[in-house]
Amino acid sequence: MAIELVTGHAGQEHVSSADAGRFNAGVCGTGKYVLDTGLKFAYSIESANLIRISSGDAVNQGRHITIPPNTYEDAALLNGAQGKTRIDVITLRYSKVTRQVDSETVTLEEASVEVVKGTEVPTGTTPEVPAVISGNIFGGATTDDMPLYHVLITDTSVTSVTPVFTVMSSIDDMKQDTDGLYQDILALQETARTHGVDLTKVKNLLGDGPLDTVSQNVVGAVAELLQSISAIRSNMGGVKIKAVRRTVTIPSGSNNMSETTINFASDLPNARLVGVDITIGDFHMPYSMNGTTVGTWISRLRANSIVLNNVVGAYNNYEMTALLFYVDTVV
Repeated sequence: MAIELVTGHAGQEHVSSADAGRFNAGVCGTGKYVLDTGLKFAYSIESANLIRISSGDAVNQGRHITIPPNTYEDAALLNGAQGKTRIDVITLRYSKVTRQVDSETVTLEEASVEVVKGTEVPTGTTPEVPAVISGNIFGGATTDDMPLYHVLITDTSVTSVTPVFTVMSSIDDMKQDTDGLYQDILALQETARTHGVDLTKVKNLLGDGPLDTVSQNVVGAVAELLQSISAIRSNMGGVKIKAVRRTVTIPSGSNNMSETTINFASDLPNARLVGVDITIGDFHMPYSMNGTTVGTWISRLRANSIVLNNVVGAYNNYEMTALLFYVDTVV
């Protein structure tokens, strides 16, 4: 019989680390996270050869790793060289090892703080981050690294220490954030109705996407639009904010692309563009309002077009989807 009650008395030892790991992964996710406990593995530079890692808790593919409160682990760095620079990676390492215990060979799982040394290059050039061990613990991997810090060593000194981990909020914190977002959405909806913004049309355009899409594309856009709506009304006499989705293809050979036009003239003769939210491939630029230098690629908005600059070559021939917010002048 394959089914098992893990959290139940079985009359014998039956709960494994894999059982606990799968449960943790189901709650936290299958990735690598630092929990919001202790000092969250805060570091201190003790010398040019030693970085101290303070208390904290991590979950790596369901495996709980801890440096208990009021304790620490030291990460030893090899000496740097004059005229050279490199990047070392401080990791939390999961290991599955075979050891002799009481004359019996057993398989143990362990955790340690390790330093993966990078390759030295001449000072003034950019060193590469060394590869760490990436293993699938769920699949039985014997080693896996969870990077905590990138340590830049220039000559014989530690120049910088950069955290590269994600701190996971507690369920209580996420509930408070969600409750706060819900109240903000209710307030925005009421204010939007007062100012004549048709949120139903915006929602229909966006569809039933994930929460981050809603919060970026709807809440953000409405908040920005409401800030400028009074000025728009006074300048144009009578205005209603609307939204429409359009798609264009980025031409081949684009680097400093001169202009990509999304034309309203044929079906929306009185429209004037006031905001845009674009997606190109896997790159998403949240809403931007009318003005100059409003985003990484958008240099300015015109009445019925977007002017793009510095589009990387990797996105040539990609479709650019734009959610356009515009005002329809009532003369």
